[in-house]
Parts: sequence; structure tokens; C-alpha cells
Amino acid sequence: MRANVAEISVPCTYEEAVTGPHAAQWTQAIREELAAHDENGTWSYVPRNPAKAPIKSKWVFKVIDNTHDNSPKFKARLCAKGFQQQQGIDYTETFAPVVRYDSLRVLLALTAQEDLEMITFDVRTAFLYGNLQEEIDMEIPIGAEVNSIARRNVEKKTRMKANVCENAKYVCRLNKSLYGLKQAPRCWNHRFKEFLSKLGFVESDAGKCIFVSTVMNEHVFLALYVDDGLIACKSKTVIKTIVESLRKEFKITIGDGSFFVGMEIYRDRSTKSLFINQGAYARRTIDKYGMSDANPVSVPADPNNILRPVENDDDCLDNVPYRELVGSLTYQAIISRPDIAFATSNVNKILKFKEVSVLGYQETPNKFLERNPMTRSWRVVSLLAGCRAFVDAGQCYDFLESKEAAESRVDRERAARLYIGGIPL
Repeated sequence: MRANVAEISVPCTYEEAVTGPHAAQWTQAIREELAAHDENGTWSYVPRNPAKAPIKSKWVFKVIDNTHDNSPKFKARLCAKGFQQQQGIDYTETFAPVVRYDSLRVLLALTAQEDLEMITFDVRTAFLYGNLQEEIDMEIPIGAEVNSIARRNVEKKTRMKANVCENAKYVCRLNKSLYGLKQAPRCWNHRFKEFLSKLGFVESDAGKCIFVSTVMNEHVFLALYVDDGLIACKSKTVIKTIVESLRKEFKITIGDGSFFVGMEIYRDRSTKSLFINQGAYARRTIDKYGMSDANPVSVPADPNNILRPVENDDDCLDNVPYRELVGSLTYQAIISRPDIAFATSNVNKILKFKEVSVLGYQETPNKFLERNPMTRSWRVVSLLAGCRAFVDAGQCYDFLESKEAAESRVDRERAARLYIGGIPL
């Protein structure tokens, strides 16, 4: 009988995993993770340096609903405790860019207009491919079998369990980046850029993580968001060649281009149009905040609801995840739902207030999403529409400031909306 993913208790520690009701499945997941690290050469065993305190690691467990055979998939991931790292010693720079959503929408507009072929890919355990520049030691992970010291080091060591032999004289010297390290995203980003440069790709000056190249006289575009990528090109043969190169270097899974970094992408190639929505995410947001039974509304904001700062502590709702709710809606407004942008921007101005009327105002976009969860808001029509800009002088003053202060601000602030190919950026 198939186990329900929601009914499976996810362990918080290694001990809970190997002694709980699903110990066999979690143990297998741990073995697979350690085997992947051994194959990848993530670390080498070296003698412990008494003058240097190694960082520790933690097992993180997760159950995934496997859509292929309708069975739950048990996942175990080994993460370094990056909060124990010391800046200037264990790491320096940590910033790693990702493709901006406005750059991505321009690329999708180009894909629709030129009727390009498009696929997506996901690099499995991407951070493990990053090469570390710093020398970082880590305690031997609990559950690991130190049976390869004889092969990797001069001194031979008998087989032992790391969680049993707590006084082991060895630690893991990290050769590759590991999830949890502060510089892990940056190491992976550098590693992937080096690989793309060997294939002839160059990063666009117009936006980070947009790479362009010419292969077999065909223009190729590649967008990267951490470990998720999108490739667009006129030729299927060129895309296949690039995918083969990726497979030789990384373990990847290929998608059909219908889903990318939270966006559901729909194409009508006969009309060279493309739609984006986040219907599944909108539905999860509605369910998460208990609004599945709320009465839907036809507009995202109530014009009769005037937002004011709280005047009485009795009107506060400290038990409501207000900022989290606003963040979820802002995420949708930025990516695919401009129809809730105005309502969401208003409540973003008063995040420090949790007044009852404010919460009621913020519930309105959610009720609107309840009625229209699958609206395909971004529609790429044609790049032939050109570039259009609309400018607002910002005459409306903020309700949290005086009219005089607002009037003095008008000359300093201007708002603009830029459209390319019929889509707002």
C-alpha cells in the first residue's frame, strides 16, 4: 500500500532517522548520499590539526512525492554547519549572481518571437561541483565509514565507524564545496561559468547569468538560476550538442521548458505567443494561510479600505505571519501577477504594523487569487511591439507622511514602467 507523503514523519537528527519507523529507507538514503560524496571526491581524510577547530555537519532529511511511480522518495543531504566558519579564514567572498526575472522575461519574449526551441535543465547536487580555494576541515560525518584512509593516505587505518570512534585522529579536508558552506553558491557559479567559457559562451553585458554563443551558425541563449538552467536556440541539433556536453561534466535532468524557477510556461507557437503563471504556487499560498474557504473577490484591493498605522495595541495581531504573507504575494506580483502589484505594494509600506484593518486589506489579494489562481498574466505578444515606457510623476502622497513632505518628494521621485514585446519588465 502506498504511503502518504504527508503522513511520513521527517526526522530531525541522524539518530531519529536510523531508529524510526522508516529506518531502512532513511539508511539507504544516507548511504546513497555518502556514496555520491565518495564518488565526487568531496573530501579526503587527513590527520586532525590540534590548532584548528573543524566545523561540524548536519543531516537534513526530506520526503519527496515521486510522480513517476506514485511512491514517496526519501532524500538525505549532508550539510556543513556554515555558521561555524570564520570570515577571512574559512571564506571571503560569498556573493553569487542569478538571472533576474526581467532578463528572463526578455529572453522568453525573444524565444516566442523567433520561435526558438527551448529546454530546461537541473544540475543535481550542483554545489558539490564547486572547487574550494580555502582549506576547510570538517568533522567526519556521523554514519560515515572511514574505510578509504588506506587508499587515500599514506598511513593505513582499520575500518571504523565515525559515530563509534569519537576519538578518531582524522578529519575531512574538503576538496569540493558542500551544501551549507557560505561560499558554496559562489564556488558553483564560478565552476559553471568556467565550463561555459570552454564551450564558447560569454556572459551578456545586459544581465547577469544570461550567456550567449554561436554554435553551427546558430545563436544560443542560456539562462542560469543557481542550479536551474534554460537553453533556447533555433536548432534542436545545437541544443542536443550542448546537453551532451553538460552531461559529460555534470549530472543533469532535462525538462521540456514548461516549468522554470517557479514559473509555469505555456506557448502557442502558431501565434508566437507565450504565457507565464504561478497557479500552483498561488494555490499553495491560499491553502497555507487558511483561505481556501474565503469568499473570492473580483478586484485585488478594496478601494474603501483606508490603510492607517495602528493606534491601539489591542488592535494588533501578533500571532499572524504578516511579513511572510506579504512576501508570498510580493513574489507572485514580481514574477507573474502584476494585477496584484498595487495592492501588495501598499501593504509593503507598513510591514511594521499588524493592525486588524491592515490584515483585512492584505487578505484581499489572496481572495482575488482564490478566484483567479491560474490567470496567465504575463503574455509575450511580439518583439515587433518594440520598447514602450510609461512614466508616473508620483503625485500621490504617502498616507504615512504629511502632505508637505509628500509635495517636497514629488520632484525627487519618478516611477516608470518599461514594456518590451508587450510584457512589463
